[in-house]
This record gives sequence, C-alpha cells and structure tokens, in this order.
Amino acid sequence: RRRVRLFPSLGVMLPIWLDPTLFAAISALLLALVFLHRRTASAAAPTAEAGAVLRAPPWQSPKLSETECFEAAVKAAPRLLGYLVDNEPQSLYGLYKQATLGDAPAGGAGGGLKARAKAAAWRAQAGKEAAACRAEYVALLDGVTKRAAACVLPPSLRQKPRCADLRCRVRILGTGHYLPPNIVTNREIERRGGLEPLSLDRARSGVTERRFAADDERASAMAAAAARQALEAAGVAPESLTCIVHASGTPEQCL
Repeated sequence: RRRVRLFPSLGVMLPIWLDPTLFAAISALLLALVFLHRRTASAAAPTAEAGAVLRAPPWQSPKLSETECFEAAVKAAPRLLGYLVDNEPQSLYGLYKQATLGDAPAGGAGGGLKARAKAAAWRAQAGKEAAACRAEYVALLDGVTKRAAACVLPPSLRQKPRCADLRCRVRILGTGHYLPPNIVTNREIERRGGLEPLSLDRARSGVTERRFAADDERASAMAAAAARQALEAAGVAPESLTCIVHASGTPEQCL
C-alpha cells in the first residue's frame, strides 16, 4: 500500500490509502488524460502544411482528372490526421486499399490488433469498384476539411459558422466591451481631493482617466451592451444562443 498526497501544488493535502492495483489504474488514467489533452491542444493549432490544405484543398483543383484528384487527396491526407474522428481513419485506409488493390486477400490478418483493424477496414469495402472508392475517399476528405476549417481558420476563410461536430473544440468568436461616457480625469480627482496639480500624473499612478457610471446605468445594462457588441463581432444572432455563462450578478443584488 502507498500513501498518496493529492494536489500538493494547490496546497490541498489529502492523505489516502490506495491499493497498488488501484494506484496503477489511476496513474494510467491520468497519463491517458494528459495525452488526450496534448493531442487536442496540438490539433487546435494547425501546422503550416495543414493550414495550407484547409485553405485550398489541392484535390479540388478543376484542372485535375478524377484519378489525379484522388492522388492529390491521398498525398494531403497525412496532414489532416489530427482532424479525423470516430472511424474516419479506418474508412480512409479501407477505401485507399480497395481503390488501389481491389478486394482484400482471404485469410486472417496477423501482426496484432492494429493489423487486424486495418484488415477489417479493407474488407469492409469489399466488392466496390475502384472509381467508387476513389470518389468516396475524396468526398470523405472534403467533409473532414470543411469541418476542420470551420474550427481553426480565421473568419474570412471559414466555410462553416460553427464547429460543434468537432466536439472538444472551444473558440472565442467575438469580444465586446462597454465604457460609460462619463470620463473622470486625474485633474478632476486632484481638484476634488484638494491635491497638488499633477500629483496624480500617469507616471506615478499609471492611470490617465476613469469612467464613472451614471446614476441610471446598471451593471446589467452595461453587460448587455458589451454582449451585443460581441455577438455582432462574431456574426451570431442573439436568438441562436443556447446558453449564457454569467460571471456575477452581485451589483444587481444590493443588500
């Protein structure tokens, strides 16, 4: 048995007793979570090569023949591996093998779990014509590109307004702010407080001016103005929102 202290970096010391097997399982789970977090973070920021593919998929050139489109898609596919979800990697593999080699050979696949999964993906496409597989391969990669571009490209290059189908992606689409029009300068504060002129200069206080809310301006009204600005910047209609995360309502709940 091993005595474990949880979250020491946060100052939380919780001594508990863990069975060695349970301790190993928890350690493996934590390592898996770290790996998934790093993979998600790296996928959120595309490499230069992936960004180029998302902006202008090379297989979509009108000058290419059907076979050349397929070859261009196959060449670009490795740059988009971080954006594949569910069974898309297996589908791409199976379609490629069926398009280039035909039906999978009979017999079991050796080499472990990975080899069996690849063989199963190939056999799943059995009986399909090469042209149909090439077209399906390109269509599948088209869908991946559009979905990924909606998440990682700047607004001017996006092909979709949302990225909900990427599941774990979170973005800031727009920001907004509001400042009350009533400006109070350092000179005004000096006059009110009977201070010497320039005693509150910027070099000393770091402040040039302040904004004071009017008597009839409430925090909710200022928040609404900033939210409308953020919605406009994001190109999102208020009625399309499904959830609003509100940080604090204390100023609206005077005691």
